[in-house]
Amino acid sequence: MHETRTDIQPFSDSQWRTLSLSPVIIFLLVAAADGHIDNREKQQFVELLKETEKRRSDRLKTLLQDVARQLTDLLMVVASETLDMIDVITETVDLVEQHLEPEEALLFKQDLLDFATEIARSSGGLTSGTIDRHEQQTLDQISHYLRLNQS
Repeated sequence: MHETRTDIQPFSDSQWRTLSLSPVIIFLLVAAADGHIDNREKQQFVELLKETEKRRSDRLKTLLQDVARQLTDLLMVVASETLDMIDVITETVDLVEQHLEPEEALLFKQDLLDFATEIARSSGGLTSGTIDRHEQQTLDQISHYLRLNQS
């Protein structure tokens, strides 16, 4: 039985699925930027999915809660399908910019970048809170794909 979800409006189920993949993909891109995904990055990712109160975008809060509930399934989708990760991020941006008010879309995208930055900071080891150059390059690319560094 399929229930109609009102909390994902104005997005369709398939659009919401695309949106749901983006935090997972962003995590993988940032965490693997230095060549490996460490346990601190994994733990931070799971914590960020649970701790949605620091997000300004209500829509992203709902999305992250959904991602937390479906995390195993979403990780399997990313691992098993031949997804172009950048295409998923740009499609996410297109959907958000088409379906949300400009201010809400901007908050959503800024919160996604903050999410990525918090993952990058989690693997600093003794210098926790620092971001290595590989992760910074990835964050810069994500910012570009989120259309946040355009004037």
